[in-house]
Amino acid sequence: IDPARTRLYAMLEAAPVGGDPKRVPILEYDLVAGRWTGAVHWYPLDPAGTAVGELTTLGAGRFVAIERDST
Repeated sequence: IDPARTRLYAMLEAAPVGGDPKRVPILEYDLVAGRWTGAVHWYPLDPAGTAVGELTTLGAGRFVAIERDST
């Protein structure tokens, strides 16, 4: 949830099947309107990364992510 508490961001743990394995989508939900906005932001995984374990928004389109690798 963003700092203004108007948007919820949902991120898949890994890239969708058939998608770029190094890009993970972040979907945006409008909490006020009660619907998905249709906006998709893309998180680029580190070359050694395979998935994202945690995502937190800082607002203004900025996020902090904890990546995982296969070890």
